[in-house]
Amino acid sequence: MRGLFLIAEAVRQLRSEAGAAQVPDAKLALAVGSGGWLSCIGAVVLGRD
Repeated sequence: MRGLFLIAEAVRQLRSEAGAAQVPDAKLALAVGSGGWLSCIGAVVLGRD
């Protein structure tokens, strides 16, 4: 479930809901995760207008 937490944090940053961890004026977010024994790697790029 670690990858899901990375996506959730990326969305919080883009919505400016990250509190003390907020990146000022975040417009793009990249979440990258690996699974198994590094046999599966996925990346997602999220953005806002």
